[in-house]
Amino acid sequence: MLHDQFDDKVSNTIKRMLSAPFADNQIRYRVGSKGRDNSAMMLAYVDARMVHMRLDQTVGPFNWSNEIRIVGNAYISDISLKFTNHTVTRSDGADATQVEPVKGGISDAFKRAGVLFGIGAYLYRMPNIFVPMKQNGKYPTDEGMDMLRTAHTRLASQYNKYLDKYFGALHADVEKMLANSDG
Repeated sequence: MLHDQFDDKVSNTIKRMLSAPFADNQIRYRVGSKGRDNSAMMLAYVDARMVHMRLDQTVGPFNWSNEIRIVGNAYISDISLKFTNHTVTRSDGADATQVEPVKGGISDAFKRAGVLFGIGAYLYRMPNIFVPMKQNGKYPTDEGMDMLRTAHTRLASQYNKYLDKYFGALHADVEKMLANSDG
């Protein structure tokens, strides 16, 4: 475990950076379930590029790796963080997706393994709200997006307070870097 190898300050900084909420513009939404009157409950997620970026920002681009294994019909992602004296690996899997089955399955497995390091884990706490949808039923209206952004902003603020309490606050320059979608 990281805690066994590092002093608390370094360990907590790494945990804090990996778990930090994403900026509103880094969050994507998909329909979870459809409601009445052209509304839908939207599920928040980050795409694989955001997981990749967060790993680069936290431990550096050459201090982590991702191995993909195929087990039965599932893709398993093994994300490893490399430190001076040890490596920490977390694994999770996903089935092939309906759109771009191989790429989608690999991407989903990678995102799920990232959650095991805390990346985007807070999004599972996003409230279930139904928002108005555009006529095609696939995308929220502007009002719906405002509702989602407001809910995300509130959740991110609450989660940051929790992280600050248990792992310490991040320096302003680190917060700015983590909120920058360009890394």
